[in-house]
Amino acid sequence: MNIKEALIVFKPTYVVISQETNKHLTSLKEVLKFGYTGKILLEKPLSTVYRSIKNLNFNTDKIFLGYNLRFHPCIEKLKKILDKEKVLSASVYTGQYLPDWRPLRDYKKTYSSRKKDGGGVLLELSHELDYLTFLFGKCIKAVSWQDKLSSLEIDCHDSSVGIMSFQKCKFLSIHLNLLDRKSRREIIVITNENSYKIDLVSSIFEKNDTKEVLGKNRNISYFLMHKDILRSNKRKISCSFDEGVNIMKLIHKLQINRKFELKCC
Repeated sequence: MNIKEALIVFKPTYVVISQETNKHLTSLKEVLKFGYTGKILLEKPLSTVYRSIKNLNFNTDKIFLGYNLRFHPCIEKLKKILDKEKVLSASVYTGQYLPDWRPLRDYKKTYSSRKKDGGGVLLELSHELDYLTFLFGKCIKAVSWQDKLSSLEIDCHDSSVGIMSFQKCKFLSIHLNLLDRKSRREIIVITNENSYKIDLVSSIFEKNDTKEVLGKNRNISYFLMHKDILRSNKRKISCSFDEGVNIMKLIHKLQINRKFELKCC
């Protein structure tokens, strides 16, 4: 059954597009071409390259991106705290071993291993760029490097490091890789008042010398994202289409491998 037939038969009011990154925009355009006017959740990131999303001519008010980590209980708590405290600096580390992502499939045959299909550390781990803009506002300037450091059989970058500056966080270091044999997703934030360390894998929230576990259901963020999108007449926390475009713009700038400044991204 193709997209047109599915829309006719099921008459959905909510569509989720979840497939290889290089197919996201094609499927989105096809759904809209056949007259669908309901809400759409598009898997992140928006596309493989920034130039493919320029000059899009359709209404995006009901289209959202699948950046579910905005709804992680640790991110939600940190967001509320940082709205009241002045951030001095932060650091982010995310490392995940690519061959372990899909244990039943050969990683070399997945789109994650191919640049043209949307593979590469910045696209695959763009969750970090989304929750950083969610927490700290727009990225203003950055210097970044990407490279393939490992012996993995892929044709894209497996590592990225950078220094970034955001509206609400002047100094932020970020290290992303597809190499760490132990899955880690960690954030450290220093404010005028306190120090915070967040472990998104274990849902551990640390404030100075105190530590608490904020729920163990790793799928709750997906549920809360869908719930947020489906709410009517209320401000959405979910990543909007325009915010998804800005993430693609930021990825594009970081991939250039040089220092840059942005008035808006």
